[in-house]
Formats: sequence, structure tokens, C-alpha cells
Amino acid sequence: MRRGTFASKGSLTVLLLVALLATDVWTTAPLQAAESVSALELRRLFPGRFQAVAHGFLKIRIIASADGSLYARQIGKADTGVWAIRADRLCIRFTKWLKGRTRCSRVTEQAGWYSTSDVTFKKVSD
Repeated sequence: MRRGTFASKGSLTVLLLVALLATDVWTTAPLQAAESVSALELRRLFPGRFQAVAHGFLKIRIIASADGSLYARQIGKADTGVWAIRADRLCIRFTKWLKGRTRCSRVTEQAGWYSTSDVTFKKVSD
């Protein structure tokens, strides 16, 4: 019985490693402390095109336009919405996703990746 448990743990480890490599989240950069991003820094970051990972596994492409509009796409799904910066927080509202509610979050930056409590994202172009 122990032998089966060990094989399962080994398989789980391999599966987790493959998942990390497949999501392009694996980084070879040295670990740095996450730093809070100010409203000024957010204004420099937005608008633009971003790749994002929501909830650790959903890959999403996001276009944040200068007029405050959003377009986001994941495999087989897309949504539109709006974005704004309010008091050092990034606020987004999608038409369908997030139940149509506005969500404002503080953003941190670590090794070129930005994070809120649910989403990690990286700017890919202006």
C-alpha cells in the first residue's frame, strides 16, 4: 500500500512541475519581495496589452485601452468591460465575468509580473 502512495506522490510532483512550466509562470529570476505599485506607476503601466493568469490557471489576454475600455479573451470565451485607477488601486468591471461587479485591488510587482489577490499579469505591449 505504501508503494502506491509513493507512486501517487511522485506523479503529483511531476504533474505540478509540468503545470508550472506549461503556464509560463516559472521564472529563473531570483526571488524578490513583492512591492506595492502606486497610482502613478499604474498610470504608467496602463493602457496596454497584457497576458494574465487568473486563479492560478486561467490564461487570459487583456487589452486595456486609453479610453478606459477593456477587452479580454480566454480559450472559447471573451468579455468587455472598463478599467480605472482609484486611490492606488486598479479597478476593473467586466460585463459578464465577475458577475458584472467592479473589483478594486491593490497591485504588487515582483520580477516584472504584477499581481492582485486573484490575477497575475505582465504587460506585453503598449
